Amino acid sequence: MTMNHLIPTTARRLPILLSRPPPLLRPWQRTLHTTPAFLSTVKPSISLLARLRQETQVSMTKAKEALVKTNNDYDAALVWLQEDEQASGAKKAEKVKGRTASEGLVGVASMEALGRGAGVLTRGAIVELNCETDFVSRNDAFRTLVTQIATTALFLHDLVPVTATPTRYIHPLPLELILSAPLLPHPTSTASTSPTATVHDSILSLIGKLGENITLRRAAVMATLPNVVPRGSKDRVLLTSHYVHGGSDVATGKIGALVVMGVSEAAAGPGVDVARLGRNLARQVVGYAPRYLRVEDVPTDADGAGEDEAVLLRQGYMLGSGETVGEAVEKVADEEGVKIEVLEFVRWEGGEGIEKKEDDFVGEVLRAAGKT
Repeated sequence: MTMNHLIPTTARRLPILLSRPPPLLRPWQRTLHTTPAFLSTVKPSISLLARLRQETQVSMTKAKEALVKTNNDYDAALVWLQEDEQASGAKKAEKVKGRTASEGLVGVASMEALGRGAGVLTRGAIVELNCETDFVSRNDAFRTLVTQIATTALFLHDLVPVTATPTRYIHPLPLELILSAPLLPHPTSTASTSPTATVHDSILSLIGKLGENITLRRAAVMATLPNVVPRGSKDRVLLTSHYVHGGSDVATGKIGALVVMGVSEAAAGPGVDVARLGRNLARQVVGYAPRYLRVEDVPTDADGAGEDEAVLLRQGYMLGSGETVGEAVEKVADEEGVKIEVLEFVRWEGGEGIEKKEDDFVGEVLRAAGKT
């Protein structure tokens, strides 16, 4: 089995999809929004109507309109709905673009690599999607989109700019790159007939549905640059772990973290305890908010920043019995018969650094009801 067996078909076709010119309009698309529904003699198929509503969650009226205007062509109806949502979202986005989007969620994703040998690694990604209110950030459609964007970012790791810092592992993704990429399906999705939309278009569609300003603020991936061997990666397995807090699932939350470890290869590869350690370290980063990895990373002019609580490896281990994080790492390494080095971490809070306006509960309820 190869890595390709784990990668969705859409993900493997990302480079092709990103470079493909726009297709010629199909006959039904040329008159997409020009024929009034009441002039059509087409009656929507009951079975297709039920299927369309179940898979897209659109209203009965909108589902009927899509099938009528596409002559009961199901795939065409999906495209029609997508384009209709994007058009509606674009109008709404123009209206709300000046509003402050200081709420939102952090999303994480990772995938294990197959095989063994130097350079074997796991992929990891972290993204932040912002909205105006906490109410919308808890919406299922919003959470789903955050997870989909994180999954999409996971497969863009090969497109990290070559100017990125070669000694780092977690690199920011240019927003224009991820916004123009085809949005990958949610990991739990079983639907395969939905048309491919870009991340940007999917955000526009969600703005149209939820009525708030929604923006992708940042995205980053764990990636190694071509022909560069960063510190600690030679003859080691690179493991990426993640953790989120303040959400209703394991992939999205108000705070998220990625942790990269370098593990020397044992005969059987890294064990369960090593993987558990990685997740616990990500949880430590989320809960204790360290600013530096090692004492030597602390700037010499930092006032009090060298205190134990600011340095991850010097912090008390939250799941231990008095030992530091560094000592906990050494303990697992000894028990597993491997060498483990914590190489890098990032910690993001949704909306951090964005000035928040005073709470307006009435306004929030009205926006949620589509009254503003």
